[in-house]
Amino acid sequence: MYEWNLRDPYFKVWLRMRQVWEALERAMEMEMEPLPATLSQIDILMILRGSSIPLTPTQIASYIFRAQHSVSGLITRMERAGYVIFWLWKLALNAERRRKCTMMRR
Repeated sequence: MYEWNLRDPYFKVWLRMRQVWEALERAMEMEMEPLPATLSQIDILMILRGSSIPLTPTQIASYIFRAQHSVSGLITRMERAGYVIFWLWKLALNAERRRKCTMMRR
């Protein structure tokens, strides 16, 4: 790796962390290349597999540090590809809507 002449040691650490992250991500992409799913989709599949209950998009988003609308879009594409069974996801989504309605009534 290139050695920068930086005054701020925290910035240097941040740059190193970004380099490590990029290297890990590239290595994972190469490892997962034969699979028809993206890394984000694999993240969601692993979270769903590890959960004992159906999860809402909001709950999944909190695990992978993404916006809820982004996760909803990913799940929709995964459902079209056959990775996610729609009715299980819809069941969790309806539970979240009921919870929101209950919270709004209070």
